[in-house]
Amino acid sequence: MSSTLEKILPKLKLVEVKQLAVLCGVKSSGTKPEVINRLSAVASARSAAAATTRDSPLVLSVDLGIRNLSYCLMSPASPPRPPKLLSSAAALCDPRPVHVHKWRLQRLVQEVSPDNPEPFSPESLAVVTNRLLQEELLPLKPTHMLIERQRWRSGGAPTILQWTVHVNTLEAMLHASLRTMKELGHLSEEVRSVSPANVARFWLPVSLTMLPQLAVMPDEKSVPEQNPGGALNESQARKARQKVKGKANSKKQKMSLLESWLQRASGKEVVLPTDPDAKDTVQQFIQQFRQLRIGRKFRDPEKPSTAQKKLEKLDDLTDSLLQGVTWLKWEEHQASLLTEEGITMLQETKLLDEQNRRPSVTGVNIYPV
Repeated sequence: MSSTLEKILPKLKLVEVKQLAVLCGVKSSGTKPEVINRLSAVASARSAAAATTRDSPLVLSVDLGIRNLSYCLMSPASPPRPPKLLSSAAALCDPRPVHVHKWRLQRLVQEVSPDNPEPFSPESLAVVTNRLLQEELLPLKPTHMLIERQRWRSGGAPTILQWTVHVNTLEAMLHASLRTMKELGHLSEEVRSVSPANVARFWLPVSLTMLPQLAVMPDEKSVPEQNPGGALNESQARKARQKVKGKANSKKQKMSLLESWLQRASGKEVVLPTDPDAKDTVQQFIQQFRQLRIGRKFRDPEKPSTAQKKLEKLDDLTDSLLQGVTWLKWEEHQASLLTEEGITMLQETKLLDEQNRRPSVTGVNIYPV
């Protein structure tokens, strides 16, 4: 990072520094010097890295799940915008159009069977991980692989949920396998771990009650299992219900946001599918989302296709595509805003000020601190 930029960042107010961190996909918690150090590290890493793959990345975004794993292969349909074209709230929050080459949802682990009595054992998950990489992900030849960061805390509960342990094991095996391949010279892709909280913080408002109510199907990651240590007390049960409700509302908003992108008018598209299967997924998503919006599960007895069954988990499909689009937006902001020109533009337009820090798109404020 230039010495001039090092002098500009400390002059910003704490709320402005945190807003800049949110815009660039950088952790925004902590003291002002801590956030500035993170922004400085990102700017320095960008200046030192080669720009070839950043100019034309092929991004594979993976939403992890044991039962439902979704991935989306995409590439930007337009070049990054310079600071002068990001000088409004609408421009800052407008996603970059992307070509979607693959967009799939699949079940990784099957139920217990005589052939596989322990599907979640380390040995079984190692086989699943290897098959996923060798048969599904690596043949796509992405330049960047984004893997959703899994939660690893108990969230205040007396025990860690069983599904959390399973998906954490899968996540660790994926990263270990990819790192080993990279150390041996068999992998050139950049592998990034992306926090879903940072993705949600970029798009969603503080209030989660602004969009229409949807009938969201239960998610195995949010349904508590029996606590072997005893039942939850009243306070713990209330907190658990509030957490599940908040997570469900967040999912509703993310699906609504994606649906609005998928239905943009010609010439203003965000998602441009290039593959017939991806086009079919887009249409199925829109159709099933409409059913969820009016509170009915999607059923079509005349067309019980495999594609319809795979779309039972709209939230997982949403997460994989939204994660990739958000990362590309972060890259655009890092290239344009973490510069002397970019910081100066933000100061002149006051886009980081308290009263302007939450620009609105279609009535939804999307940049909380």
